[in-house]
Amino acid sequence: MSRIPLLFSLIALTLAAPAQAQHHHAVSDHSMPSMSMPMPTKSATSKAATKLPAAPVRVSGAFVQALPPGTADGSVYLNLTNTGKTALKLTGGTSSVSQAVTPMQQTKMTGMAGMTGMKDLPAMTIAPGQTLKLSPGGDHLMLYRMKRVPLVGETVSLTLNFVGYAPLTLKVPVKRL
Repeated sequence: MSRIPLLFSLIALTLAAPAQAQHHHAVSDHSMPSMSMPMPTKSATSKAATKLPAAPVRVSGAFVQALPPGTADGSVYLNLTNTGKTALKLTGGTSSVSQAVTPMQQTKMTGMAGMTGMKDLPAMTIAPGQTLKLSPGGDHLMLYRMKRVPLVGETVSLTLNFVGYAPLTLKVPVKRL
C-alpha cells in the first residue's frame, strides 16, 4: 500500500517539472537580453583545414604489420623524409582500423638483460633533409585499440598529423614481417 502514494508523488513531480522549466525559461527570456553565438559550419571548418600547406615530406616503405585475430594494438612502419627547410613534428594521426595512432619509442629497460619496452611520445621530430626510419624492433607508430585486425593484402587508410600542416592521408598495405 505504501507504493501507491509514492507512485502518485513521482507522477506529480514528473508532470510539474516541465511546467516549472517552461516558466523559468519564459522569465529568463524577459529579464535578459537575447544572445546569439555564431556556430562554425562544417564547410567553414573544412575550409580552414584546407588552407594549411601540405607537409614537406616523402613517404616510403610504409606497411602495417599483419597480426593474429583478436590483437588489441598494431604497428605501422615507414620512412619519412623531411624535404623542407624546417623541422617537422609528427604528432600521430588516425586510421581506418584503430581508435588512435601514436608515435612510440623503443626503449631499453635498465637492469633487465637486454629487454626492451615502449614509450608513448607526444611527437617525433624530423630535421630538414633527414629521414625518420620507423621499423620493426625500433620506433614505430602504434595503432591503439584496434577496431578490427586487418588482413594480409588489405589496404589501411592512415592519416598522419604534422604540426602546422594539413593532414597527410596514405593507403598502407598490410604485410607479414
